[in-house]
Order: sequence, then C-alpha cells, then structure tokens
Amino acid sequence: TPLSLQLLGGFRLLTDREPVELTQTAQRMVALVALSGRLSRSRIAGTLWPDLSDRRATGCLRTGVWRVNQAAAGLLTATRTAVELNPGVALDVRQYVTAAAASMRSGGSTPAMDAEALTRYEGELLPDWDEEWLLPDRERLRQLRLHLLEQEAGRLADAGHYGQALEVAFAALSADPHRESVYRRIIGI
Repeated sequence: TPLSLQLLGGFRLLTDREPVELTQTAQRMVALVALSGRLSRSRIAGTLWPDLSDRRATGCLRTGVWRVNQAAAGLLTATRTAVELNPGVALDVRQYVTAAAASMRSGGSTPAMDAEALTRYEGELLPDWDEEWLLPDRERLRQLRLHLLEQEAGRLADAGHYGQALEVAFAALSADPHRESVYRRIIGI
C-alpha cells in the first residue's frame, strides 16, 4: 500500500490517501525515525522514554513498532538492533529537501521550486510539538526555506518580475525580520 507521511504543518499519515490514526506516542516514534533515518533501538527508547529503565523503554518501543505496523503495514522496518522508516514511504520533509537541493544546485537559474510553493510552506515542522529533539530539524528547515526564498527573489528580480520578487522577499522577511540579507535583497529589488 502506498504510504505517505506529512510532518510539515502537523503529523498526518495516509495509506491509500486515507488517514491513519496513531497514538501520540506512536506519532512521536514515527516522526523521530522519519527525521533521523535508521536509529538504534536504544537511542529511540532513550529519546522517547528517558524516565523509564532501559528494559521498560525497549519494551515500549517493541510494542510501539508492532502497533504502528498494525495500523499502517510496512511503515517501519525493524531489526533486532535498529528501526527505520520504510524507504518507499513518501515523506514530505524528504521531498522538500530534495527539491530545495535541486534548486540550489541550479543556482536559482531555473525555478525548481516555484515561488508559490516556497511562500505556502511556512517552515514549521510539527508545530504543536515541544520535543527538544525536533529543534535542530526545525531550524535546519527554516534556514533552508529562508535561503530558497532569497534565491527565488533574486531569480525573479533578474527576470524583471519585480512585484513577484518583492512578494517572495517579504515572505522571507516575515519568517525572519532580523535577517539582514533579506533587507539588502528588498532594497536591491
């Protein structure tokens, strides 16, 4: 079954375009594995259940993996030592980063990511969650988005589309009002 996992804007798991309900703990386990790649069982257990003994935490992990795969068959691949997201799962974060890398490789000369897609993405990874392990990924995606917005504003300005360029630059400014390079970009446009 085609599986799709969305973490941008909130947690949403779909199988054949139908939503799959998971407990909060299961969602956190899936998100951690999706963002980190293949992780050892002990690292996942220690991250998600730091107050439990190692034995109880690994038991919670074992039960969690089983429950997730009951709800969405094949979502997680588990071995005796590690757990990972099935590589066939469509993950929105991975798709965004791949498209962003293509756009950066092109140097902004081709619209690998259109301005609408850039401004629509608010850069918030699992916005209602307060897990500390999410902070580096949130900041990485935020910085990536800001860089792409600036690059797209420059590309649009170079093409003579000044109104659109300003729109994109102001989207970057609203995301980070202290980013000096955005002010320079706006003045340049």
